[in-house]
Amino acid sequence: MSKNSQLSTLNSQLKVLFLTPWYPHRYDAMAGLFVRKHAQAVARQGVDVGVLYLHITDQVAKDEFVETEIDGVKELILYSNNGGFKKELSLVFKMYKYWEKKYWKPNVIHVQVLTIKWGILASFLSLSNIPYFITEHWSGYLPENGDIQKKSIFYRLIMKYIAYNAKLIMPVSNHLMAAMQNLGIRAKFMKLNNVVDDFFYDKCISKEMRTKKRILHVSCFSDHVKNIKGQLRVVKKISKIRRDFEYVIVGTGIDFDECVNYAWELGLSSDIVKFVGEQTPLQVYNWMVNSDFFVLFSNYENAPVVISEALAVGLPIVSSNVGGISEMINEEIGFLIDRKDEKALKEKILYLLDNFQKYDIEKIRNNGLKYSFDRVGHQLVEIYRSQL
Repeated sequence: MSKNSQLSTLNSQLKVLFLTPWYPHRYDAMAGLFVRKHAQAVARQGVDVGVLYLHITDQVAKDEFVETEIDGVKELILYSNNGGFKKELSLVFKMYKYWEKKYWKPNVIHVQVLTIKWGILASFLSLSNIPYFITEHWSGYLPENGDIQKKSIFYRLIMKYIAYNAKLIMPVSNHLMAAMQNLGIRAKFMKLNNVVDDFFYDKCISKEMRTKKRILHVSCFSDHVKNIKGQLRVVKKISKIRRDFEYVIVGTGIDFDECVNYAWELGLSSDIVKFVGEQTPLQVYNWMVNSDFFVLFSNYENAPVVISEALAVGLPIVSSNVGGISEMINEEIGFLIDRKDEKALKEKILYLLDNFQKYDIEKIRNNGLKYSFDRVGHQLVEIYRSQL
């Protein structure tokens, strides 16, 4: 038997069940999309993969199971209007029993974003010798955010217990890893990259003809995180110097209307700033391919997928030096500046408007290869197999 055949046989023996509090659902197709991509990356390695996700909402009158399969990943979503921790905990156990009866018993559990209810289920299943792994995306551990400190002492103790008994914790940046360790979380750690869709690596797309240089920002429109208003103030200052550019902002969110109104209050016209709203991943790709460089000016981050996507496309980047972004950007790619430093952002944007063509697209792309489905999926499967 060839080595590839042996690996395929070993992979086919894996049955991995993802447990997650964040996932795309009928009310928000973009929520937790990075979790789905991790699951799909594993499925591409010939592994049976399932996902359990509980969505609490007042938009349903009774519990509703929805079962789908997307790119080899079986998804079981339960919509329920029953809130409260005890009820939610009973629901996740109900979901697992439903899953095991209808599909298969997992031999690996992968918790995406540690929460108590999913962590308790993973811990319970580990009593039957089913190992569990944790991937962490939550910025609440970061001192700049501090949301973990708002949790009760009891919550944090349970969380530390669940983390300690995991086979491995895989934060999406070394910066997040250090923040978790500084909070006293004792476990075996290893960084795991997020995943970028295949089409971001496509080199055979025709670009549109433009008369203006295009700067791109992709955002969830949470201003206290993404500092969109700070960007708009900088764009206003630059627009007084030159008008040979447009600043395109992709996305929507809680502060969308407020930021749009702020742009108009600054006197920014629609020929300078364009708010294009929520876009599909393929549409985001098209915006990236048809832009000249990318800007992120966040106050805090972990390892933003939009940076990985910009790298895969080959875009120069200017970003605030927060979270794990310094692990993603070097001098071949663009610039890192201090958060909230609007003077530095203005200087770097002005420089890139005149010099973005000098950057080597292929070198930038090479920095983005580590985020591919194949790279991340292979890494995860190797990790799973090492525990069986």
